[in-house]
Amino acid sequence: MSRNQIQIVSRPRHLRYIFFIDEGYSYDNLIRLIITNQRFWGGRYNPFIPVINNTIQKEYLEVIKYYDPDYIFYSNAVDVELLKQLRLFNPCGYFNLDEKPQREIISGVGTFYLFSRFSNYFFTRFINKVKLILKPELENTGNPLLNFYKINFGIGTDSSNNYDEIISSKDIIYIDQTNISSLNKLICEYRPINQAHLSRLNLNTRILRSHQSFGNNSFELVIAKDNSSITDLLYFWNRQLFECGNVIYSTLEEINFLAADKTFGDLLYLMSYDNRIQVISASLSQPEIKTIIDKLKGISSYRHFEYKNIEKFPFDVLDGNGLFENNYGETKSIQILSSNIGIYFIPKLSFTDKLEYYPQRYAIDLEIKKSLSDYRNFIKFPLNTDTRFLFRDVEGRIKRWRDISLIVGSQSSTSATLNVELPSFRDLMRQITQSPVIDGVVAKTKYINSGFNDSSNRLAAFIKLFNVSIMG
Repeated sequence: MSRNQIQIVSRPRHLRYIFFIDEGYSYDNLIRLIITNQRFWGGRYNPFIPVINNTIQKEYLEVIKYYDPDYIFYSNAVDVELLKQLRLFNPCGYFNLDEKPQREIISGVGTFYLFSRFSNYFFTRFINKVKLILKPELENTGNPLLNFYKINFGIGTDSSNNYDEIISSKDIIYIDQTNISSLNKLICEYRPINQAHLSRLNLNTRILRSHQSFGNNSFELVIAKDNSSITDLLYFWNRQLFECGNVIYSTLEEINFLAADKTFGDLLYLMSYDNRIQVISASLSQPEIKTIIDKLKGISSYRHFEYKNIEKFPFDVLDGNGLFENNYGETKSIQILSSNIGIYFIPKLSFTDKLEYYPQRYAIDLEIKKSLSDYRNFIKFPLNTDTRFLFRDVEGRIKRWRDISLIVGSQSSTSATLNVELPSFRDLMRQITQSPVIDGVVAKTKYINSGFNDSSNRLAAFIKLFNVSIMG
């Protein structure tokens, strides 16, 4: 790279969210939130953090230190100032989950776009060819297992998106009242792609490691007594933040229905990586779990079921190296600008050439380097920099480590390029002094002008004697 050139290293990734949920958040709302997240690329790894009496458990504080979310959502009883005072995040904004109408919707790239990258993540021994589509009218049938299949298989969670063109080349089985009772058998027979697991592919996120090893191939069956508490549901969701194989969720009512079906035993066999299935519950006693295990043994003789007591969750965090980000997800690309002003080409995703449906959105992480005479200077930005000051007409933010993330997608730009202009040091100082971005919102200060004072000018002149460039 020659002198005065700008190098931009880009890497697309899925959007990252964190959700803060108060103790009064309803079970049904949490189910809907789970289904919504599993519709999108990477959505399975968005943390759900419980907030009790506007206090966050210290173990959860250790978890969220490893995450750098693009957006933060919180339920109505959570004081947003509590979240801002943590000083852990610099998101595009904070949004109320219960606000009507919602100022910001939960979005991303739909999981169906990942069909081209499907690597048989769920059923490791079979080739998957079939999609299962749950007809909308089944919502009114009162089938007791609908939530079970939605949460664990993503069946029936695509009704709000027109994916006809994407799935047109796939074989489809339509589930209706005539075959809903045989769904376990159909899944075992056809090995369908699991939409909920598609949201786990092509990751760029952190997977946590705990001090205690639980096994990368562990299979956990989480059972809740009923829908009066969200404790088991939160465990099921957040367990995936730590190293593990597979986790599924059921209520006691659902597992009693399932335990009467021999093909559910076959399904458990296919879903597990080894011969041990750990049964976990915060709302059921050990004797109650033993009764369930005895029923499951009757339909699955090839798996060993055992009760596992979770004394504390989240687990003590060792580090965030359960997944090495550079080995997963999208690859990096490099662009060169000959000056501080130029055209930036938006990198496309590896698994789709075109995002057809609104609102498909993803992030691009950028590292910007400036070439000097004999070394490269990484350009870092203050947290309150307005990224629209650099990349016109597109949303973005400054990440925790002072690099830029842009939010792009089908609704943000019809062009494949953006105008980029890296500001001089003086212009950048003027922006963060007069209109800093604070908690995702541009604030107007009382300062109408700014510039170097006499001492600053003398210092700048002195530095130039040594041929050291100030940014810009």
